[in-house]
Amino acid sequence: MRNSLTRNLLANALKSMCMQRKLESITVQELADQCNINRGTFYYHFCDKEELICWIFHQDITLPVRKIIDGPTSNWDAISPLYLGEMERAKAFYLQAFKIRGQNDLISYMLKETQENLRMCAELTIKDYKEQGLLKEVDTQRINFVINYHSKGSMAVIADWVEEGMTIPAKELAVYFDLMFSACIGKALEVALNLNLPA
Repeated sequence: MRNSLTRNLLANALKSMCMQRKLESITVQELADQCNINRGTFYYHFCDKEELICWIFHQDITLPVRKIIDGPTSNWDAISPLYLGEMERAKAFYLQAFKIRGQNDLISYMLKETQENLRMCAELTIKDYKEQGLLKEVDTQRINFVINYHSKGSMAVIADWVEEGMTIPAKELAVYFDLMFSACIGKALEVALNLNLPA
């Protein structure tokens, strides 16, 4: 419980400090001071500032998205508004976090999380097709291609959106994402699985 409280305290402090300062200039010591903890406590929870940035994304976006994925498929259209809306709400933080490049940068982390989200969706879709008797064998290589293709495309669009200052409202962009997921990914999965579904 205390671990979670400290991590949330550090996350909130970093997002708050991003409202007035450049993220790259905020030091671990300043974060620790802001939270009334020592540097050692910070490093007990996170290896570096980049890990904290990725943890914020995981907590604020990935976990709520995965709760939706685990629910009824009819609710999956809530994923894009939640994902993009949360980024828009923490705009000052994400505008700066996207500028940090390196081995453990946020964009690389988001790509991995997006790939896993799409993998979960694909697995649930495959399970549904199997239960309906529409599918017996799965070509894993084709499924992996669909997941990688669409996750990298999604991340490129999100990166452009952030780097252009999030000028398009999240709700508007979410409409396009929903169209892409329902039409493009759904159809790509059908083709990859060699399904012959009724029109």
